[in-house]
Amino acid sequence: ERKSTVVVYALTGAAGPGRELFSQPGRMTDVEWSPDGRWVLVAWAAADQWVFLRADGGRGIVASSSIIRQLNRGSASAPFPSISGWCCR
Repeated sequence: ERKSTVVVYALTGAAGPGRELFSQPGRMTDVEWSPDGRWVLVAWAAADQWVFLRADGGRGIVASSSIIRQLNRGSASAPFPSISGWCCR
């Protein structure tokens, strides 16, 4: 089975290995940073979840389930929503 991993890399300073934030079986898509840079949001359509990851690698992982129903006015048959522009743009 395919596995997806979210890794962050420093843009300044010495180049080094990336820091893994999250790894899970399945396909994750649509990665977005929060406006304050403290969280990374990843879409996980197979689990019908948006997964919020702490960008500093802390243990703060928050999954929001039933995203299709929550963002499509109760309809479970709508397509999985994109996270583009999810907050405060």
